[in-house]
Amino acid sequence: MTSNPGSWCERPKPQAPSCELPSPWSKPKQPDNWCDTPKDPVLKVLDLVLKSARRK
Repeated sequence: MTSNPGSWCERPKPQAPSCELPSPWSKPKQPDNWCDTPKDPVLKVLDLVLKSARRK
């Protein structure tokens, strides 16, 4: 599957961030849009709830 000879561990790391270019050494359990949301999904939801509660 690789275009260049040698194992994948011999290839240089990609210059693109791991969120744009998935790689074998990136964390497997990260959501697709983890780069867009630096906070945990739970914290984001709690933040939205708090903001909506303040508006009332």
